[in-house]
Formats: sequence, structure tokens, C-alpha cells
Amino acid sequence: VEAEYPEAYAELEVVVVAAPAKGQKRKADAPPMGDKNELNHMMQMLLSRSVTKDDVLYTLTTIEGEKPSYSATVSLPTYEGSPTFQGAPASAKKDAEAAAAKVAIAAFKDAAAPLIEEHKAKKAKKNKEALEKLVAAQKEKKEALKAAVAVPK
Repeated sequence: VEAEYPEAYAELEVVVVAAPAKGQKRKADAPPMGDKNELNHMMQMLLSRSVTKDDVLYTLTTIEGEKPSYSATVSLPTYEGSPTFQGAPASAKKDAEAAAAKVAIAAFKDAAAPLIEEHKAKKAKKNKEALEKLVAAQKEKKEALKAAVAVPK
């Protein structure tokens, strides 16, 4: 292209972007968990089991006015005491549910924090063991392949 159009090529800005080194993974930041997802995760830790649709229930109330707004209540019927939390009014149903979830999260944050940390530690240990097992299997496979190639005929 440069030989055919030297004037146009001279006007172009050439930017060279270096590719990441071979074998290097780029770490991506995990997207933040939404309030409803975070509440479900917290309940999963507190209940010590998977959450079902009956564990976290949202109830919406429409607030009439010039512009209708919504208020949400989240109730946790399967948790001890069956607590209920009222969120701040919002202009969208989704935002109202998120506000109610945020109130519930604040209430359970202290109780769930050690359980969440324990879960993270357990998960990290499991991942480390799985990685070690994989590395050992790959090493064994590589050695077997070398032995098969090294055998004289």
C-alpha cells in the first residue's frame, strides 16, 4: 500500500499495539453483583443450601401520583423469624426491588460476612487442588509421551 500511495500513507498515523506476551492471561475485573443477586448469594450462605424461588419473595406496590412510582418489599419466609424489608420508592419496578434487596443486605451483612469468607477460602482450596491435579496429569502424560518416543525400535 505504501508503494502505491506514498502521499496517503505519509498522512496516516501508524499505531503499533503490542500483543500480550504469549501464554499471558489478561485478568478482567469481575462485574459488580447486582443487589438482588447479592441478596440471593447471602441467603444461600445463611441457609447453607441453594436458594429456591420460595426463599426470597418480592412484593411490589404501585404508588399513584403524577408519575407512578413503585415500592418493593422483600420477605424471607424460610429464614429464622421470616424477616421482611421495605425498600425506598423508585420510578422503575426493577429499581424498587433492588432498593428492598439493598436494605436486606445491610441487615444481614454482619451475619453473612464470615460465611462468605469461609466459602471463598473453601473454593480457593478446591481450585488449587484441582489445578495441582491437572498439572500432575499433564506432567505424567508428557513423561509417558517422552518415554514412548525414546524407546528404540
